[in-house]
Amino acid sequence: GRDGVFRIYQCRGCSEGWGGWHCHVPLCDQRNNCSWNGKCTAPNTCTCHRGHMGPDCSIDCGCNAHGTCNSDGTCTCDEGYRRVGGECVPACDCDVCLAPGVCACAQQCVYGYCWN
Repeated sequence: GRDGVFRIYQCRGCSEGWGGWHCHVPLCDQRNNCSWNGKCTAPNTCTCHRGHMGPDCSIDCGCNAHGTCNSDGTCTCDEGYRRVGGECVPACDCDVCLAPGVCACAQQCVYGYCWN
């Protein structure tokens, strides 16, 4: 509003699990609001973002936003990424990768950008 404070109104008489001005917003308060790692798609039903799983999306599979969770909580990395230290990182044929197939400089750059 004008005073810099935003208010969320919940109408009276909404069915359980629903809120919002017109009672059309699903609520996931029993699911920890999907742990901010997913979207509430129905009352107390979370659809997790890639790399997270669980009823409240609180399990981080270690995908580092570059893979898909497996049912056992591990991650299958996207093409061009590999598992290192429990997370997905870019894959390339050098010591330090900037992106899949893109190597960082072997020597320190002084001016500009340096890719190999």
